Amino acid sequence: MLTQYERKKMALEKIISLCSKSPKTSREIAALLSMNYDTVRSSYIYFLVKKNKLKRIKNQYLKV
Repeated sequence: MLTQYERKKMALEKIISLCSKSPKTSREIAALLSMNYDTVRSSYIYFLVKKNKLKRIKNQYLKV
């Protein structure tokens, strides 16, 4: 069984890999991860943008 930290780390890695090939919207990312849109945006995407792992371009996110 995965801990909360391990689940978050795996989700962050998946988001970075999804955005490395082409820009994705937060709704697309949420659909690909089968997670709630608001949770993905507030808990994961904003965190990655703040840490300079993702960059926002016209409502889409791309790996820096």
